[in-house]
Amino acid sequence: MAKPEEVLVEVDTGTGEILNTGTGDITVVPHDGFITPTPEIVGLYPNDPLAMVALASAQANELSKIIDDRNLFTMIRRKKHVSVEGWTLLGSMLGVFPVVEWTHELFDKDGDNDGWEARVEARNIQGQVVGAAEAECRRTESTWKSRESFSLRSMAQTRATSKALRLPLGFIMSLAGYEATPTEEFSTTHIVQAKTEVLALLNGDKTTAKELWDAALEDLDLASDEEVKPEHIEPILTVINEKIYLKEGEE
Repeated sequence: MAKPEEVLVEVDTGTGEILNTGTGDITVVPHDGFITPTPEIVGLYPNDPLAMVALASAQANELSKIIDDRNLFTMIRRKKHVSVEGWTLLGSMLGVFPVVEWTHELFDKDGDNDGWEARVEARNIQGQVVGAAEAECRRTESTWKSRESFSLRSMAQTRATSKALRLPLGFIMSLAGYEATPTEEFSTTHIVQAKTEVLALLNGDKTTAKELWDAALEDLDLASDEEVKPEHIEPILTVINEKIYLKEGEE
């Protein structure tokens, strides 16, 4: 197979329009963000670093428009974390698709269903594996404690999908202005981290920390930790900080 001709690519950073200058004359190439690498190229991008950055920047520009327009992200600690729909969109733009390799049921010590784990591979249009990840969803997570088994299986696949696509494509998501960690990877760790932060604010006073946490949930019409999603953390911490400030003012 003949080696493909090397082409210098210029990109209008404002519009994302690609200018192909390989022949010496500037030719405008219509660009909608969907750039499929040719089979001759090893990996997802040309080996030329400048060409790689140009293509990735153009794709990131188009990607951010859709993610913002369709609200395919969650604000966590004032940072944008993209949902699995945003990651599969990015994969489609590059001809990279998630393929579920397997799912395994998990059991507790009594032999009852305790969750599911899954493995997903990210493959390009030629079937080559460019990324892979495994993830699980367990009943030890408060959100999933009482859910149907098929729901946990589906979430395990969703988490593995986001992570598998993040490994090869995370840098493009960062270029687009988003965090490279998918929303689904947070599971319930966002609650644990937030409670730890509250405990630190109160110098380890667990009783007061629990009282303030429960009061904040009530103020925000959240019945329990099971209803707390990543986007709720910032409002919860804001309410708790306000309560701490008021309490200190009374003393």
